[in-house]
Amino acid sequence: MDRAACQNRWVRPVIAGLMVLNIAAVSCASDMTVRIAPTAALRADAFSWSEGDDGRWESVLDWNTLLILQAGLELEALLEDDEGTGFTFAGMFSVGSILSGESSDRDYSYGDLTIESFSDTEGEVSDWRAEVGYRFRIDEFAFNRTWYLDILVGYSQHNMDLENRNLLQTLPDPDSRAGAVASYDSTWEGPYLGGQVMLDVSGPLVFYGRLTISKTDFSGVADWKLRTDFAHPVSFEQEADGWGTSMRAGAGYRVSDSVTLTGTLLLDAMVAEDGRDRTYFSDGTFVDIDLYEVNWSSFGLQGALVYNF
Repeated sequence: MDRAACQNRWVRPVIAGLMVLNIAAVSCASDMTVRIAPTAALRADAFSWSEGDDGRWESVLDWNTLLILQAGLELEALLEDDEGTGFTFAGMFSVGSILSGESSDRDYSYGDLTIESFSDTEGEVSDWRAEVGYRFRIDEFAFNRTWYLDILVGYSQHNMDLENRNLLQTLPDPDSRAGAVASYDSTWEGPYLGGQVMLDVSGPLVFYGRLTISKTDFSGVADWKLRTDFAHPVSFEQEADGWGTSMRAGAGYRVSDSVTLTGTLLLDAMVAEDGRDRTYFSDGTFVDIDLYEVNWSSFGLQGALVYNF
């Protein structure tokens, strides 16, 4: 990844984090409730893209069963009234490591499969979001309980830096290469709208759910290390527009008035279509072809220790 892209990836989450920390600081002097939650999660991701020309596939890449261990921090501040309603300000940041995974690379010529290879996958991931919302209280709704509804608007970014290693080629001729053979960095980012609900039952239990829909921009940068006809370290760049959904569902147990243990199911899915792939060659030339479709999905389980102030 070049220096400009690296700065673009990290400056915005740092600014968002400082904004949320500033909110937390302001709460010390105003009627705010602040929630800070260290998190840990295990998730399984899948990622793929296809490209070509004149409606025909030329390349199809799949990364399957990416097992990821991540850690993060969530912050939320509620400017509340006596009913527990009011404006909310929240942020999240997490980083993770790919424990295991595999990829397949298939190239086509006029519809015929000509090259096929498989690789092990390593790498890192990072995610962040910043949002503002308003919390409503609904008394004696379903189950004759008190419900809280948050209407949210925010901005999020999801990064995945993949490294393919230990190539095994099956077509046209069997071959194998040890070590790093390719790298691919992807980013999904954009604004989102959504909501979350919380059911406050009697006793120590609390249940919650969240759904957001995002308008996202996708970008990818690759270094195909074994291709001597490609430029390095940027062999090709991809970009496309798409949509995404993010869902959360979980439960918490109040250990005390200030500490809650939570478990949350995580589900994310994004798709981008009708984009562009620009391939750079070692002689300084480049060519543009169609990026047909990009897909990313993630399913995980997250635990958190929530502190309320």
